[in-house]
Amino acid sequence: MPSIATGRPDRSVPRGGFVLPFVVFAVAFVVFAVSPVKTPYDSRWSIHTAASLLHGEGGSLGAYRPVLATNDFYAITTCRGEPRTIFPIGVSVLATPMVAIASLVAPSFEERLATSVPATFEKVVASFYGALAVAFFFMLVQARFGSVPIAVTSAAVLAFGTSMWSMATRALWQHGPLMLMLTVTMLLLERSKQNPKLAGFVGLPLAAAFIIRPTAAIPIAVLGCWLLIYNRRALIGTVLGGLAVAAVWFAFNIATCGSPIPDYFLPGRLDGQSTFAEALAGNLVSPARGLLVFSPVLLFAIPGFVRAVRARQDRGLALAYGLIVVLHWIAVSHFPHWWAGHSYGPRLMSDILPFLVYFVAFALAGLATLPRRSRRAAAACFGVLMLASVAVHLDGATRYAGWSWNVLPENVDAAPARLWDWRDPPFLR
Repeated sequence: MPSIATGRPDRSVPRGGFVLPFVVFAVAFVVFAVSPVKTPYDSRWSIHTAASLLHGEGGSLGAYRPVLATNDFYAITTCRGEPRTIFPIGVSVLATPMVAIASLVAPSFEERLATSVPATFEKVVASFYGALAVAFFFMLVQARFGSVPIAVTSAAVLAFGTSMWSMATRALWQHGPLMLMLTVTMLLLERSKQNPKLAGFVGLPLAAAFIIRPTAAIPIAVLGCWLLIYNRRALIGTVLGGLAVAAVWFAFNIATCGSPIPDYFLPGRLDGQSTFAEALAGNLVSPARGLLVFSPVLLFAIPGFVRAVRARQDRGLALAYGLIVVLHWIAVSHFPHWWAGHSYGPRLMSDILPFLVYFVAFALAGLATLPRRSRRAAAACFGVLMLASVAVHLDGATRYAGWSWNVLPENVDAAPARLWDWRDPPFLR
């Protein structure tokens, strides 16, 4: 267990090498992969784009015009006469190894891409990267607290008590891979306490995170400032690593569409001044999209954050993580469609789950400091909130009823007042 006075892990506790992280990965992957719900909505062209990249076609979807037409060219733009997805290329880059393996194992795989969207394969790939994020998160918490029980419990919260299960692993949405990159960043920063050189590599996953989803600009900016204040030596390596990834991305964008930055990354998508106040509240407590409604266990992140900033060790980093959470909440609340269209739960808030669950781990570590009666009450409260969170996301991962809420009895995009109807939350259908 960690020292109560310092919060430092007891180094006498065995880390378990890579065995425990592998077990965590395997359990999460199996649960994610066998959960039946598949939602290839915005992500439907991620595998096709990955196949195009493998064939040296630069993400062009010209070879898949039949299936594009079947889907009414949904989310398709044209660059230099070639059809392409409007969404970021990062997820497809991550998917290329899986597509390469699938093509070798089943030669007909790519032939089927011309006429269909591989929803099951997409879910498996998403499950792989989601489980990988959970395993790295386990390693992060174990490294921070030196406690296997705290690490296992925290990993379970991320895996089964949040949108990681019900949304991010149901298809190749951007959110699962983004959470993976942010978790890797956090792990590198934690491990850099023993090996300072590791901090210089955080530019690589941070740059990859931005290519996956532009909201990663917030952790990039905040952690860049943190490095400037607390670890200037690592800042140079971070900047160089990030620039290396960015240079390749800029060159790709110029070669394919003639512009270094795609339209999807431009700030003009942030608007919604007339709905900002509603969105701030809705992203937390809407019965259809509220983070604390769908994952009430995350309420423990509040005392966890307080405990983290009270500790002398890593106070600056804890404040940085907390600032990322607040700035992200504000940013996504500027989207006019803050409910993220047809989704399940708080999709736009899912990007910051690694930071929130990290603070939950601090709350779990703090249970040992409470008087016996208070400790039992807090543990019971955590158990109840965790069970409620798991039940909500189990429903979203195994039943389509909650997803059909988006269109029945009326399309939520046309009737956003439904987002506040406590008589009909998606998870109780």
